[in-house]
Amino acid sequence: MSTHENADARRTVKEIAEDVDITMVTTHAPDGSLRSRPLSLQEATDEGDLWYVASGDADIVSELEADPRVNASFSGKGSWLSVTGAATVSRERADLERVWTPSAEAWFPEGIDTPGVVAISITGESAEFWDSPGKVATLLQLATARLRHQEPHPGTNETVEL
Repeated sequence: MSTHENADARRTVKEIAEDVDITMVTTHAPDGSLRSRPLSLQEATDEGDLWYVASGDADIVSELEADPRVNASFSGKGSWLSVTGAATVSRERADLERVWTPSAEAWFPEGIDTPGVVAISITGESAEFWDSPGKVATLLQLATARLRHQEPHPGTNETVEL
């Protein structure tokens, strides 16, 4: 695993996030336990911020307002991403307009004017990702490593400070 603070790694973080529609967002419940739930990503910025929409009366909103520490995890075909950061809940219409997408309409049929709808922004502090070249290439690399009695390296694993 390597640690990078560069544009290429940040771009990879954004690409993985955008390739996976559903994010598992983990928060701290009032009793201190961890809770994860799926949210649909609305926007991933170049700076590593992740944006979502939710109902203002959902448990995630009260949990984030009490403790903004959060983790967002993504799992796609051959790539995985974990973003650690702090979340902010916004009730500002400008934030909702910025991140509103047609997919949000499925959850909020009245659109952006749905009473109580909020925008959630996760400001990423760090991210770790794993990116493999695909199933066939990964299997070939694993078989080669086994034949040569070497440790397999089937893809990229990097950590980036956001």
